[in-house]
Amino acid sequence: LKSVGKNLWTKGEIKKGQGAMAGYGFYGMWGEDNSVILPMGGSLSNRLKLPNIPLKIVMQLVNSSGIAFRIYNAKTSETLYNSTTSRNAGVNKINIPALGETDVRIAFGTYNNTNIITNIMIMPADADESYEPYKESNVYLPNVGELRSLPNGTKDEVSFNKQTGQWEHTQAVKEVSPLWNYSWATPAKDMTTVTMSLLTSNFPDIAILGWSIPAGAIYQNTNIAVNTNGLYLYLKFNYADTGWTPDTFPTSTQVNDYLNSISAKLTYQLATPIVTKLPAQAPLQVYENGTVYVEPLGDPSETTLPSVEMTIPTGTSNKFGVASHDYGGAAADWVLTSNEGKCTMLKVANAGGAANIIAPDRVGKLFVVNNLSGQTVTVKKAGGTGVAITNGKTAIVMHNGTDYIKITEEV
Repeated sequence: LKSVGKNLWTKGEIKKGQGAMAGYGFYGMWGEDNSVILPMGGSLSNRLKLPNIPLKIVMQLVNSSGIAFRIYNAKTSETLYNSTTSRNAGVNKINIPALGETDVRIAFGTYNNTNIITNIMIMPADADESYEPYKESNVYLPNVGELRSLPNGTKDEVSFNKQTGQWEHTQAVKEVSPLWNYSWATPAKDMTTVTMSLLTSNFPDIAILGWSIPAGAIYQNTNIAVNTNGLYLYLKFNYADTGWTPDTFPTSTQVNDYLNSISAKLTYQLATPIVTKLPAQAPLQVYENGTVYVEPLGDPSETTLPSVEMTIPTGTSNKFGVASHDYGGAAADWVLTSNEGKCTMLKVANAGGAANIIAPDRVGKLFVVNNLSGQTVTVKKAGGTGVAITNGKTAIVMHNGTDYIKITEEV
């Protein structure tokens, strides 16, 4: 989890301008205090992750000069926005529409004078323009290793237990490379049918069995049978693949050596999943007018995992992204309006009984909920169960694809 303040400009992946800026032949330099130093004809681009909302760039120029400014797709170099004009020394502002992309490069170039651009800020279009340096808060969920699954839907997972307030690793599937008991073989001209068995008594934690073999390594898996004695596999091997002598009985060692060489694994569901509580995570700090991301570590271009972006823009009547609701001594549901649903923080007060906040049914949506209502308040989608926030407490909640859950402890 990454939370940043209203100013999204930070030192990312710095390069000379690319794409439409390629004609600017000299490199700019990164200066101190969020500044860019550009020799005449020079450019610099910075790779950033931006929310897909209207933004603005506020910056200060030391000299008057012609400034080329472009935003382009970080992966394809497609230009998403550009502005080339003469700008006066002092504070300058560029309004940017929603770009439709979040992984972008922002490039500055100067074409008729050397210039220094200082106090650069990128922020939501309706944010306060007073200067604020880049701020960031991170919570890292630990790596628990490979997560496995079975065709019946059983799977390992990392999840947040809203009852205990802790992240947990649940191992429900196990994978091993066992030594199989070789029963018999029926040789044929080109193939042999082999029966392999495994005593389930050697694996008392087995609930459901599976068999994992690389595609094409075995000609046919004709049957899998399970009884009180164990698991029996009836497999057909091609002599040409195994290297065994045709029309002969392979030895137990030959069969096991071949299975090991093709990484044949036994995958099974544990009778009782192993649940491990992960170390407590530090609270995530959420900034006014900021943005929160859930993302895998590493280069986004090198991962197939989705990066779920959760933007915290402000409502039209609420400058700092805080939506407040007074239940007026009653407990009628607070159904968030479109603008309220865009805010960072939800503050509730004066409830006459246990009350609900009906939030957008949108995967990845995140809120900071400050419950000052005097009652327990539940955040949920329409018709859902949701998650309860204790009176006097604050917590971050997120829509996990089913309903809202707490992703931090209450504070």
